[in-house]
Amino acid sequence: MSIKVFARVRPSKRPSGYFTFQEEHNQLKFDVPLNKDAGLVNNTKSEHIFKFDGLLDMGVSQEQVFNMVAKDAVMRYGCT
Repeated sequence: MSIKVFARVRPSKRPSGYFTFQEEHNQLKFDVPLNKDAGLVNNTKSEHIFKFDGLLDMGVSQEQVFNMVAKDAVMRYGCT
């Protein structure tokens, strides 16, 4: 058995605009500006890319989340 990692992007009233959702590569890319005036401290790197086994966007339903993330484990190991 292997562990899989998923990221779910939820809607935000005030999105930062610092990340892009790259579904075709299962990646989230963060571009953090080097701007101390905005309250952000980042002295080394401005781009960060994280790869996942799957991404779930803002429009995905709870049923779709279950089917992608948990269904196989529930079917294999059951609920006790």
